[in-house]
Amino acid sequence: MADIKRKLLVKQVIGRLLLDTAEREQPFALEEQDGGWRIVIERVDPEKAEEIGRLSQDLNLFYFEEGPQGISKWWLYGKDEPLGLAYDGHEQVLTLNVDSRVAYSNEQV
Repeated sequence: MADIKRKLLVKQVIGRLLLDTAEREQPFALEEQDGGWRIVIERVDPEKAEEIGRLSQDLNLFYFEEGPQGISKWWLYGKDEPLGLAYDGHEQVLTLNVDSRVAYSNEQV
């Protein structure tokens, strides 16, 4: 079985990149939970978590999986309510909760 490369981008809605898990090789988990999606990102420094928290009303998340069949892409966002966010400063773990996930490809844009 081939390895699948995964990464998550956290962007401000204006397109400004706030966090790229591949850039700093940050472990993260994405799981379906309670009719939405829970994202847990490790090794997030307090300053970055504070900035993301301050902008929580204006975030878009993009999840990518790259494997032998190509790249799969998803946009994750809060549709019905603002993004849920929690930060554990001791463990440096950022948790984000969203209620929507949409697959997309650049060929359809």
